[in-house]
Amino acid sequence: LISQMGLSRSFQISNVFFDLTVTENIRLASQSRLGHPTSLFIRKRDQEHLRLKTDHILESTRLAPDRNKPARHLSHGDRRRLEIAMTLALDPKLLLLDEPTSAMDPSSAFQVRASIRQLRRDSRAIIVCTHNLKEAEMLADRIAIIRGGRLVAVGTATSLKREYLGHRQMELRLARPLDGATRLLPEGTRLIAAGDDWLRYETEDPRETNPLILRALGQAGIDVVTLPKILDEKVARLHLDALGVKLTKLTQEQADYIGVPVDGPYKP
Repeated sequence: LISQMGLSRSFQISNVFFDLTVTENIRLASQSRLGHPTSLFIRKRDQEHLRLKTDHILESTRLAPDRNKPARHLSHGDRRRLEIAMTLALDPKLLLLDEPTSAMDPSSAFQVRASIRQLRRDSRAIIVCTHNLKEAEMLADRIAIIRGGRLVAVGTATSLKREYLGHRQMELRLARPLDGATRLLPEGTRLIAAGDDWLRYETEDPRETNPLILRALGQAGIDVVTLPKILDEKVARLHLDALGVKLTKLTQEQADYIGVPVDGPYKP
């Protein structure tokens, strides 16, 4: 009934038929969409439609090389891709994916995310439930943050970071003393601090202002050593609180994501 309404979903635990091949799993889902999932008697016209549809889904989800492999012999990542392929066979208008890369190695997660990006090109809405903030930023047009069962924020990744983090801070280190280099900062940046051979500034759009700064410094003959982004502990705490993370110490992945040292304690 749900699939007939145009809704399809995948779960955190793979839900495929392990004794059937990849092709058989997708074909079975396609038959379900036609209204006779287990029937052995299918009109010839429908059989050709199922064959073409199954081949198309195998190619679009990059499962074609494993078409004849039983599902139980697939890797965890490929099983998740098969589950996504089966949901596509139902021709959903709305696709719900629950933790699509949970417990995956980096290579498998990359493949699943690539499949999801491919799905975005089609005319359907996709809702991904994930605790992986970096994944949400990579995949989503809009992000909704839920804390304690309540919706606390909705927006694009850029708008949410601007709202909760403020403008991006950058620290520029030069190969020689500043010698008036602060005058080269373009409009749209704000100087926060400076030393003998470094300066820290704030910008709303680093992708626009940073190339301007580097170009101006190059034309002035001033060599740049580094230009990292800065996120102090206070801002990191605000960011994590907004996302409902209650930690006493950051994991390496979380520290890498927000740009702070892993040994920096977090105390909400």
